[in-house]
Amino acid sequence: MLSTALKLLSVALLGSRAAAQTVEPFILDGRLDSATASDGTYNSGGTISVNGYSVTIPQNLQVQFPAAFSPFKDFASANSFIGHEVSVIGNVVNGKAIAGLVQIGEYLLQASSGTIESINSAAGTMKIKGGPTIRINDPNGVYSVGYKDSPLYTADDENPSITAFSGFPMCIPRSSSDPLCPSSNRPAGQSTFQAPDALKMAPFQVGDYLEYSGVNIGGTIVCYTIVAPNVQITTSGAPTFIRVEDAIVGIYDGGATSEFGDSRFIGYTSDPNAAITVSAIDVDPCTGEETERSVGSAPYKRGDARNKWEWRAGTTTTSKYTREYVIRASTGEKLTDNKINAGRYVQPVLEFLFPEPNVPGVVPPVNDFSNFPFLAQGLGYDQDGNLFGQLNPWPGASAPATKSCGPYSPPAASSAPASSAAASGTASADPSGTPSGTVTDPSAPSTPSSSPAATVKDVVTIDSYTTNSSGGGSISVTASTNIVGYVAELKVYLTNSATGTATTMTSNGNGKFSVTILKTKQPANGIFVTSNGGGSKGTTVKTA
Repeated sequence: MLSTALKLLSVALLGSRAAAQTVEPFILDGRLDSATASDGTYNSGGTISVNGYSVTIPQNLQVQFPAAFSPFKDFASANSFIGHEVSVIGNVVNGKAIAGLVQIGEYLLQASSGTIESINSAAGTMKIKGGPTIRINDPNGVYSVGYKDSPLYTADDENPSITAFSGFPMCIPRSSSDPLCPSSNRPAGQSTFQAPDALKMAPFQVGDYLEYSGVNIGGTIVCYTIVAPNVQITTSGAPTFIRVEDAIVGIYDGGATSEFGDSRFIGYTSDPNAAITVSAIDVDPCTGEETERSVGSAPYKRGDARNKWEWRAGTTTTSKYTREYVIRASTGEKLTDNKINAGRYVQPVLEFLFPEPNVPGVVPPVNDFSNFPFLAQGLGYDQDGNLFGQLNPWPGASAPATKSCGPYSPPAASSAPASSAAASGTASADPSGTPSGTVTDPSAPSTPSSSPAATVKDVVTIDSYTTNSSGGGSISVTASTNIVGYVAELKVYLTNSATGTATTMTSNGNGKFSVTILKTKQPANGIFVTSNGGGSKGTTVKTA
């Protein structure tokens, strides 16, 4: 019996040693020396070589380009990115460097500027005075005659990355009478003007000053972003165009010796009267369905003629970190003639700020990817029925638990928008302006009832509550009501009840409201939001 007990103890000790993994962080930025996929499967991992490191790329990892994400297999098989600059964040697990995030650019901070000397519409190129010839990387021919030879470095043709200063989309005319890029959208002799036709793009002209980024292909700079800062094209109401200049997210890990970077989204709009909100895009790891989670409102910089908006928040609590966020204008969405969905801008995170030590003499904290659902859970099925799941091997001590996904079910051709009614019943709007609704029992038969509808209070939800200590302090709140259609009014109190001075929130449409209160410190007792529909909600917990 003693011999058996010793054997069991020996096995237990060996098991505990195997489970105890050594994990140390690494961050690399340098030249890509090689990239090899493990096999030909759609979600294959592999290896890359950077700065003398041989880094393991897990299965399901997607490489971030300026306006696209690529499965690693496609990135490696292209065999055209050797020598480009890559940024890799990961951990060394038991001596093996495993990536969690990979970002690439020919040079990640590459940028140039200059004045247009001439335009060749047939070729889709522009000559920069004293500089190179540039063209738009435009595989779908949205901004020009098109260019298909480097699709992963594409410009963004759904969220315009070829714009005037305001974010209004611009183009190289395909001909002298291009109906989607008309010369009439550039009034003669004007550099600041309201768009004559906001549903069409405005053409670049000789003399425009450009700021651009791209890749050098055969001596021509093939651009994924171009901004003409000396052209300010405005709009009034829908469509409203949005440009994003900065998208940085600070990561919180609760470490006692860690310093956490602030999160910020900064940009511009074509309409200074449109309220701006920022939301995270959460992705179902099985279906790939996207939902929006509000993180805050982005007020305009006071007295700034550029229509500059800004959302900032200190990193003070654990959150779920997504790879893309959506910026919305309160004027709503509108599809332009060029098939751009104005009023909504999807922006990938440009940089995740991982915690750093706030005292000397300690090892930097491990890069914790467990709160990155797109890495820890996956991105769901793509349009081809391929499931992108959790990173494997996991770049950490132990992989988080995952959700079990069923067989692939292709999405329906069209679907109605999800109801914003409360789970307990269906709410509707009364023409008188008084919220009313019918509380339903899901188990009851769906036969008509002669009973009158019962008047119910709306349900108020505080979607985000953030504070910023700089500039005298500020508080940003977004909230929503579940009853859409009546003339709702939401107010916020800087206390834990409806007492004191209330600030009226701005309606962003679809039952969503936002407000930023400047020169205000974080209230000691939290906030309280009320609705004229009778609902209310308070909180003391910030969302970021």
